[in-house]
Amino acid sequence: MRKLVPVLLVMATGALAAAGRVAVWLDVHGSSDYLLVEAARAGFEEGLTDAGLNVAPRDEVTSINTVINPAVDAQLAQLAAALGCDYAAALTVTAAGGGVEISGLVFDPFAWRRYESLVALAESADGARTMAARLAGELAKGLPAAGPVISLDARWSTVQAALGAADGLEFNDYLWVYRYGEPLVHPDIGEILAVTTTVVGAGRVEEVRGDHLSLVSLSPTAAGLAYAADDRVRALDEETYTRLGFARGTVVPFGVLGFGESATMPVPLPGPVHPPGPEGVELKLEESLELDYSPVGLDASFSGVVLCYDDGRLHLLPLELKSGPERIVETGVSGPVARLGDEVYLADSWEGVVLRLGAGSAEPETFAAGISPDLLVAGGDGSLWAVVFSHSSGWDLVTYPALRLGSAGDVAEVRDLNAGKLNALAASPDGTLYYLASFEPIRGLAPDGTIFEVGARMLPDPRALDTDALGWLYAVDARSGLVVFAARQRVAGTWGGAGVVDFRNVNLIAVTDDAVYLASGWDRVLYRLSLTYTYPEL
Repeated sequence: MRKLVPVLLVMATGALAAAGRVAVWLDVHGSSDYLLVEAARAGFEEGLTDAGLNVAPRDEVTSINTVINPAVDAQLAQLAAALGCDYAAALTVTAAGGGVEISGLVFDPFAWRRYESLVALAESADGARTMAARLAGELAKGLPAAGPVISLDARWSTVQAALGAADGLEFNDYLWVYRYGEPLVHPDIGEILAVTTTVVGAGRVEEVRGDHLSLVSLSPTAAGLAYAADDRVRALDEETYTRLGFARGTVVPFGVLGFGESATMPVPLPGPVHPPGPEGVELKLEESLELDYSPVGLDASFSGVVLCYDDGRLHLLPLELKSGPERIVETGVSGPVARLGDEVYLADSWEGVVLRLGAGSAEPETFAAGISPDLLVAGGDGSLWAVVFSHSSGWDLVTYPALRLGSAGDVAEVRDLNAGKLNALAASPDGTLYYLASFEPIRGLAPDGTIFEVGARMLPDPRALDTDALGWLYAVDARSGLVVFAARQRVAGTWGGAGVVDFRNVNLIAVTDDAVYLASGWDRVLYRLSLTYTYPEL
């Protein structure tokens, strides 16, 4: 049995406005005037639409290539199930003198119940359209709101579906989550007897998030079932709830509604549950790649990994290091690199420029001139940061402020780090800069100018830094290994090298959404670790 989980769903109660998808079948009797028939059908579809229902296109209805008898509930259920609809409707038009008699019905396969209208007489196209629209509107009033699940997040069993405030949904409404099964067919004559409707679970509205979107906490499922992206949801209306004899506070999943309701196991309706964020990380060594030269620069993005060697070459690799083609670009420049999407940036401190290698370009071009950065990093927000050292003060190197480079290679922002020579720099998606100066602890510079320490000096010998999409800081320490900080002091995970990686020689790190890359200039090895976020139990 699955644990109680939050889900993003669509819901309503029986008193809410009609909502859901409906397939309309046209049933014509006698030599009815074509114009009157088409006017009645148009009016009937308009009436359902005005009531909040989504009418399936006519070509989808005719594509099932089956004649539907509106008097047979199982055939209407088959029509709804075949087109993924919550309801099936039928408009009957019968020739009567110089006009037509119009009647309609809506069948609810979930509750196995039909709603029928009175018979109206129309003698003109306008009258037929108006009467049919009025009948449809009255029929739709008794329908519980329903709708589809449109996406599923397997990590949290979180789904999004398409009902909300515009459908009358309110906090604390209850709902069914259900799906259609295979039709029950008579083994001798081939007649469809019923279409199964299985309740997967139940839920309660946690938050209405829009006109057609709501957050719903789901119950556990019945044994052997799991929520799926193609499930549907509908109001847990009090009438059906009472008719099936459920005690308040529990819901019993069953098989064929209205056709031998067999209870399986009680499921308590869920209470409010909010999806928490991740609390930690798990790191695992996946592969290593021996290098021909010593790397002096490393970065990675969704497009791949880039290394810069001490012999002036760029090495472009896939995210899974041994899974695809590699590319070597001769630049003659040895320095730090940054990767933003498909573009690679390379610092040439000797010539005082930053080079850019575009996607598919054979060689890099000048991106920014007049600066000689010793550090170059890509920020989680798509920014590019550079730090320049001054060699004019003898052996005491002075660090200039961090420079954010604009899209044209200009200096778009200046941040004073108030530090000496930097050994590492990382830029978080929220704009925080983390930096490591010689003989100093790791510090952060917030966007508002506040400077703070990270880790309470718990790392004795930090060497390299990077951040992930959450803004968590990944620090390489010669003695402690890889340490991940979820906040300024809270450690979210550590990795000691698994007896393979010697962190005394690791001096480069790059982090993507699901991987960490470590490089050792001394050992000439590139490592890839899988990165998995862990979540608290609900």
